[in-house]
Amino acid sequence: MKELSFSPQVLVVDASAGSGKTHALALRYLKLLLSWSPPVDPKEILAITFTNKAAQDMKIRIFDWLKKIALDSFSSPQEEEQILAFLKSKKTFLKEKANTVLSQLIKNYNYFQVKTIDSFLKTLMDSSSYFLQRSPYFRIVENPFPYLEYALEEFIKRAQKDESLSKLIKNFLRHYLEIENKASWFPKKDILRIISFLFYQSNLRGKIFSKKVIPYDLRENIDNLKKKLKKLEEVPYLYKTFQKSLRKALQEKDIFKSLKDISKHLQKDKLPVVKSAHPDKEVILLWKGIRQEVKNLCESYALSRFNLYIDILSETLKDLEELKEVRNIIFLEEINSKVNLLLKKNLIGISEIYSRLALKFSHYLVDEFQDTSSIQWRNLEPLVEEAISRGGSLFYVGDKKQAIYRFRAGDISLFDEVKEKFRHRAHVSEKFLSTNFRSQRAIVEFNNKVFSSRNLEIFLNHLEDRIDQEFFSSILDNFKGAKQNWIKEKDGGYVYVELIDEDIKENREKLIKEKLFSLIKELTKRGLPLNNIAILLRENEEVRKVTSWLIEEGFPVESERTLNIRENYLIKEIVSLLKFLSSPIDNLSFASFILGEIFLTVSHKSKEELTEFVFKYSGLGYLYRFFSQKYPQLWEDFFEEFFKSVGFLPLYEFLVSIFDRLKILENFPHSQAFFMKLLEVVRKKEEEDELTTINEFLEYLGEGKDEDFFVSVPENTEAIKVLTIHKAKGLQFEVVITPFLVLTLSWQGEKG
Repeated sequence: MKELSFSPQVLVVDASAGSGKTHALALRYLKLLLSWSPPVDPKEILAITFTNKAAQDMKIRIFDWLKKIALDSFSSPQEEEQILAFLKSKKTFLKEKANTVLSQLIKNYNYFQVKTIDSFLKTLMDSSSYFLQRSPYFRIVENPFPYLEYALEEFIKRAQKDESLSKLIKNFLRHYLEIENKASWFPKKDILRIISFLFYQSNLRGKIFSKKVIPYDLRENIDNLKKKLKKLEEVPYLYKTFQKSLRKALQEKDIFKSLKDISKHLQKDKLPVVKSAHPDKEVILLWKGIRQEVKNLCESYALSRFNLYIDILSETLKDLEELKEVRNIIFLEEINSKVNLLLKKNLIGISEIYSRLALKFSHYLVDEFQDTSSIQWRNLEPLVEEAISRGGSLFYVGDKKQAIYRFRAGDISLFDEVKEKFRHRAHVSEKFLSTNFRSQRAIVEFNNKVFSSRNLEIFLNHLEDRIDQEFFSSILDNFKGAKQNWIKEKDGGYVYVELIDEDIKENREKLIKEKLFSLIKELTKRGLPLNNIAILLRENEEVRKVTSWLIEEGFPVESERTLNIRENYLIKEIVSLLKFLSSPIDNLSFASFILGEIFLTVSHKSKEELTEFVFKYSGLGYLYRFFSQKYPQLWEDFFEEFFKSVGFLPLYEFLVSIFDRLKILENFPHSQAFFMKLLEVVRKKEEEDELTTINEFLEYLGEGKDEDFFVSVPENTEAIKVLTIHKAKGLQFEVVITPFLVLTLSWQGEKG
């Protein structure tokens, strides 16, 4: 990239897939360190990445290049030529400078600021804990769910003594039963689920939910609509299919299910009647009134849907804040909103931030900018503006076509808005990286055809009745630079697309499974290692399904399911043992454990014998009592100690004793990583004071995030990789299979 001889600067790199975003970021960092004038100290640079892995990769690349320049040990003449040409300085000067910078970074590694946005903001929060009413040693907690659950319980307790809160709950229950038409005996579960969602969304966007004014009385609206529909049913000349749908609708208790049955008819201005009929004025007005009532109802319901949940969340947050203050914690998902609050209320200024960080950044580098959220940018913006005002720079890279984190509030519009914002205060330059260094020619050509303007126009034209011109234009604009070039060394590749023309889901999946197995077997026959095959899917449910298929067929698989300790059969056996020890009357858990591999291996009993025992004594009482009588030595050797000590030892020590007594690590060395991860999870929770009993752990095991339970495995494990498209971002494989590829356009839904 051609550098400018003056500052301040805003440099934007629009980089398509495989074109070298990380490469461009690392070169920019190198340029600032080695050949910028005036010289830039490492502690003046902040590079922000999207993931911890990306931060680590970038650090490694920068160190590697510094070492190669300092030791003159480039991998090839081409690499040396490329880097030196970019830095535009004499080789002898660069060698000397690289040695100096390397020494500086090694001695002061904390100056090497390449980190995620959350990590950077956490550092900022650490130095501003006083304003957050926390001690300097506050903890970051990833999962707020159990705390919200506790706070909701406290709110319900307060409502028993507070008339206004009691009225709020009564109003909610009326709405829950009559408007939402829920029939659950446990509305607290629904409340907790929705306020957790609202809490997450509020933190994600840094905004507080406000209640909407309802223009119509919902109950009155529903009553009026039911009366009018009943009256319409009496009209004798209605179209037969509509009459049938209307009768079915009127039998429904839920008004919205009723409307679903007749929704296609409600979309029409004219009442559906037989051809020979001539509706009188009263019937025409009745139909018009019904359609208006439906419109009013939908509008009111949409506005009121979350009003009472917002009220409950508002009260629950009071108890939650008290709990957080006592525990000295802040939730991970709150980091952005908390920092934004500090800046918005002017509790900390730019100079104070730098003073507290003991660093002053003049140059900002941001990766994957298309997935940056508005609140993340609002937190960075004042720092960037201050740097620009001093002649500093902003360098960001990304690809609008790869914006896949809208569900995390990623704001694609920032990519263009930010450069325009600074256009009159800094020199803005843009560069498009259109050469794909990663993919083979056939793949690049295929993508060029799929995402060509002409092909996109054909696809969007099929949806012209559902999208407006602005949306149409924005899609085309995002993909206008989609065409890529390939490098001559990658002149091969292969793309195969097959349409599965089967409407019945079960039959379609059976065909996909057969073709998937056939393809994998063909690839392995050619000598392709399994770890070079990736199967990409959209949904986690699809990951679970395909993983099950492959395991049943005997293929080694690495996926979120196989790496999650909760899905491991041996961990499930340990959980069964814990459930039994926590509640000895749990016959199912006891039977599950003694019939599992762990106990069968250590006891040297056959599965047939113990299965016969379970069937013989089931329903006669507590299984463990019959077991201790029939197998007294086995009970003494493997159960009695734990039966007596349960609840008296910390869970970590208790589990270590179980592992030792049952020889788990010795008998199942291939699963050691899963056992160690289980112990790691327990130890972490105990250190955070979030775990004191077996039941608390079992509850966390059931409700915790999947990410908390994943086992790390070596990169070159010989197994097929099965993962979602989101998790595959930035990875590369020899063969990629997408068995459930369906091209659809979605702009609304439950999640977004």
